[in-house]
Amino acid sequence: MLRLLPFLGILSLVSFVEVQALTQYFRDRTRLVDFERLKCLYKEEIFKHYQEADTYKISLDKDFGMPHLDLVFGESSYPFILDFGNNGNIIISNAISDKIDYKEIKKSYTYTPNGEIRGEAVEIELSTFKLLNKTYEKEKSTLVDWSIFSTSPMNGLIGLKYLQNCIFTLDYEARILALSQEDINLEGEKIHLLDLPYHPYGIHFIGKVNGKDAIIYLDTGKSHTEINSALLDKDELVEDKSGRFYPGLIDIQLGNKHFSIEYPRVKHMQRDIDSEYPLGIYIGSDILKYMTLTLDRRNSKNYLIIH
Repeated sequence: MLRLLPFLGILSLVSFVEVQALTQYFRDRTRLVDFERLKCLYKEEIFKHYQEADTYKISLDKDFGMPHLDLVFGESSYPFILDFGNNGNIIISNAISDKIDYKEIKKSYTYTPNGEIRGEAVEIELSTFKLLNKTYEKEKSTLVDWSIFSTSPMNGLIGLKYLQNCIFTLDYEARILALSQEDINLEGEKIHLLDLPYHPYGIHFIGKVNGKDAIIYLDTGKSHTEINSALLDKDELVEDKSGRFYPGLIDIQLGNKHFSIEYPRVKHMQRDIDSEYPLGIYIGSDILKYMTLTLDRRNSKNYLIIH
């Protein structure tokens, strides 16, 4: 019997490890492969084209790593998520609504990317605020409960509407947003962006998912990247309380950038887009944090550079 004790101990350890693995959520198995390929190796060369006065520090929230810019109301400033998925004006949450001046206009709704009602909202008019050294007055906005968009309190969202008619570069690692209205010449492959009426400010373009052409969507306001379930065999998907996942490897191509995702999240995506290509993937901050992105929307330009 004594000879069996070490063996029994090993069995107990194996059983314990197996139990631990079984209790692990599928989301814990998601892994970015070859992410080194996404990193820019010449950041200083990019940012030297911008004036110091047009270079702003961003912050990253500790829970999800999404980029934030400061909005100034009177004498106080608050970090707001810089949300490429926000298709309108500034969105204010009830976390700070009692600290700023605004006027209610009417009740409304917010919607998911699939067009479903996400929750109630109130259309408001902000008295004044300052963003990126520019002052806005009597700007239309929306007031919502923060729980509609997040699992933890957040102050609000800033959309790409406020970065129109300029060229800008965003880098999570350096925590920098730099912008310019001048004609600066940045090197890199120019990826043409799709002009979609339903989301005129969104970053959509044609890339490849497992070698097939598909629409790619970059969304800094999304914490986790998701693959469109329509591109996969539904019988191969796995699911638990953390979501649906593909138990394999998905290859992604963005211009000349390649990487893969192991055990990616999967979601049903449905948008009113007139295109021969299907929606492929929403790329969130979990992957964008490895990239240095430049967007040019001056003088009817509409292209992206992934450096």
